[in-house]
Amino acid sequence: MNISVSDTTPVTYTLTLSGDGLTSDPGAGAITENTSVTITVTPTAGKQVATFTVNGIDKKAELVNSKYTFTIIEDTTVAVTYEDIPPVKYAITVANVTGGTATVTTNPANEAAAGTTVTVSIAGIEAGKQFKSITVTDADSGAVAITTVTAGESYTFTMPAKAVTVTVAVAVEAIPVVSAAINPTTASFDKKAAAQGDVTTTITWNSATNVTAVKKGDAVLMANTDYTVEGNTLTIKKAYLAGQAVGDVALTIEFDKGDAAALTITVSDSTVTNATINPTTVNFDKKAGSQADVTATITWNSATNVTAVKKGDAALTANTDYTVAGNTLTIKKEYLAALAVGDVALTIVFDKGDAAALNISVSDTTPVTYTLTLSGDGLTSDPGAGAITENTSVTITVTPTAGKQVATFTVNGIDKKAELVNSKYTFTIIEDTTVAVTYEDIPPVKYAITIANVEGGTATVTTDPAAEASEGATVTVSIAGIEAGKQFKSITVTDADSGAVAITTVTAGESYTFTMPAKAVTVTVAVAVEAIPVVSAAINPTTASFDKKAGSQADVTTTITWNSATNVTAVKKGDAVLMANTDYTISGNTLTIKQDYLATQSAGDLVLTVEFDHGSPATLTISITDTTPPSTYTVTYHANGGTGTAPIESDKAAGETFTAAAANSFTAPAGYRFKEWNTSSDGTGTGYAARTQITMPAEALNLYAIWEETTVVTDLTAYNGALAAIKETNYTAESWATYQAVVNANVVTAENTQEEVDAATAAILAAQADLVFAGQAGLDTAAAAADQLKETDYTKASWAVLEAALAMPETTNAEVVAKTKAINEAISNLEEATEETEETSNRTEETEAISKKKTEKLPKTGSFPLVFHFAGLALAGIGVFLYKKKTRLTSF
Repeated sequence: MNISVSDTTPVTYTLTLSGDGLTSDPGAGAITENTSVTITVTPTAGKQVATFTVNGIDKKAELVNSKYTFTIIEDTTVAVTYEDIPPVKYAITVANVTGGTATVTTNPANEAAAGTTVTVSIAGIEAGKQFKSITVTDADSGAVAITTVTAGESYTFTMPAKAVTVTVAVAVEAIPVVSAAINPTTASFDKKAAAQGDVTTTITWNSATNVTAVKKGDAVLMANTDYTVEGNTLTIKKAYLAGQAVGDVALTIEFDKGDAAALTITVSDSTVTNATINPTTVNFDKKAGSQADVTATITWNSATNVTAVKKGDAALTANTDYTVAGNTLTIKKEYLAALAVGDVALTIVFDKGDAAALNISVSDTTPVTYTLTLSGDGLTSDPGAGAITENTSVTITVTPTAGKQVATFTVNGIDKKAELVNSKYTFTIIEDTTVAVTYEDIPPVKYAITIANVEGGTATVTTDPAAEASEGATVTVSIAGIEAGKQFKSITVTDADSGAVAITTVTAGESYTFTMPAKAVTVTVAVAVEAIPVVSAAINPTTASFDKKAGSQADVTTTITWNSATNVTAVKKGDAVLMANTDYTISGNTLTIKQDYLATQSAGDLVLTVEFDHGSPATLTISITDTTPPSTYTVTYHANGGTGTAPIESDKAAGETFTAAAANSFTAPAGYRFKEWNTSSDGTGTGYAARTQITMPAEALNLYAIWEETTVVTDLTAYNGALAAIKETNYTAESWATYQAVVNANVVTAENTQEEVDAATAAILAAQADLVFAGQAGLDTAAAAADQLKETDYTKASWAVLEAALAMPETTNAEVVAKTKAINEAISNLEEATEETEETSNRTEETEAISKKKTEKLPKTGSFPLVFHFAGLALAGIGVFLYKKKTRLTSF
């Protein structure tokens, strides 16, 4: 019996992610072989990918939108590292000095990142002139604040996120400037509404003549809105001050000449500020296990304590229904659990200011379930039909069968068909719900039929159907009432894409039909003055043949008798137009259909319509065949009197070799056993032994089982003995795998002939001779190390130990291991020789003897003693039985 053992357990590999910001779909861990895996890289703010590797291979260039996709075929480690995103730097331009010359430099020199402190140095001002001013403007002409380090020599500014221009001006030395002064330099302002008032100070102008700016830090106050200057009085408006935070507001008063003055206004607020709580809206769930105290943080402002907490007029009990600890107000869950479901408004009363409101939404999420019932084919739901928790979002999917569409769709009897979107309907379940659907046939799509104005005269043209028709419908065109003196000339039908639609003549000049395409069409009829009758062109022959077999292909030609026609306007296969000068050619009276076109057509009759400029088209029918022989042939096994399932063999190409099947899948007739396969059922054809090579002929191959009568019992003693004589643990995995393949290819049973058993036994013994002991590699290494040594370098006694180790037997794995150990120990214990302890002259003969032993080929696994043992066992088994055999070729 042949048993095919397989293992369909999915092969999985381990995906390991190394580095922050790495995710995968599917997730890291065990993943089935050949699964598509997508890695997503998410750097933290300010970081970018430095390296991205897959099993140590750089894949950074293959990241697309921070994603990398691959198919997993081995254990895989994906690793990422990050680096800082380099800051953006902006240009620093030093403008030409105005008013004279000087040397102006910046540090950094040409560019800097936003937030960098830039130092401007001024030197070498030309004689007779002095520093006048310095300005720094950004790319949008905005002023950049400057800090003086050394007046006229060194200044700093903070680099904005824009390019900047530094401009220095010098001027002729002038009369010393006396700066303006203000009095007072300090003032106060109360933000309380009733206490607010403008703040004023008196200016002593000195060299100055006007106020150029009032600033709070870098912020410039708006003249005549935030402040006014009238005569010697500077007024800071209360509307501006009311917008400032409590504390000192330092204002800088800048003049057209001299230094700026400083005015400090202390802003206070005696207004009572109401306490606030956060959050003001919270939730409480009455479900057991979900209940928790509700807390809110108090910002006290002017208040210092909570005097009461109320629900309407009912006051809660302090330290029972609620507590206040520091800035935290806690409403106890025991109080809240007693409230009804709904919104509860609590009022928090303070010792100062207005009360605050705390709104608590009380709910109870103890699950309530309803039953969802689906009525009608093609209905599915997510989640599935049955018991569903209250307020769950349910999506119904409707899947009509082919050719059907939804007729009715109801939810608890209410029409919801209009709410189906992409065959889906979503609702929140709040009651037992039945969803029902019915279907109807999808009506065919109809396309417009347009009748164009008659060309060349008048006539009545009608179609049936009249205005539209569905795809595939037969449309009849009727033509009548052609004006006197004229006759029918032509009819064309074109689709919406200007494609020609084929027309069939029912009654020439009166009735035509066409098959409606899946597009709108236009019918155009033309009439003309009665003319000389047109004689249509003809072709000869009207039939031909073409063989697609390579080497047999040839162009197809036919001769045209032109009559009234003068040229071919088209050659068509149905509606498909062949390409002139590529698929066909016209030369004189000869129409040639090219073999390259014909070779692409399917076998069968190819009907071509040849259209002319005058008269009716002609028809050329080409019979296309393909006599190319098949490329593969079948192999069939026949029981030929046996029973059971036949072996299956794939189709084979002529000349291909394959191995003949064993007969195990067939059961022999009583008193017979399998002898061979034969191409004839009576055994007179070509015979093949089981498992021998067969060369496939250029035809189907039938193999018949040939049975032979026998009275002998096959002896398996030597075969079984050979299999049991060795153990896998004594040999290397690689050599054992090779040996096992030979064993699997030589499985025999008592049903096989003795010759087959003996051949299988011999093959197994030969394979055993090639087995390599598990310890052989270590022995080879030790022996190679010994080969590198020179006897003259060591003492006689220590060299004799090595010599004895090299002479040890190695016919079993245990002996190989022991010999390896002995050689290694002997090498480790060698003692170096000296001139005093050794006589070199006495060693020459001994050295040659040892070298000869070392250079002799060491015995391999499967050495003669082992092979002889198995061979003897096999021969003994083969000779145990003498039998008579009567062979009879049978055909049952």
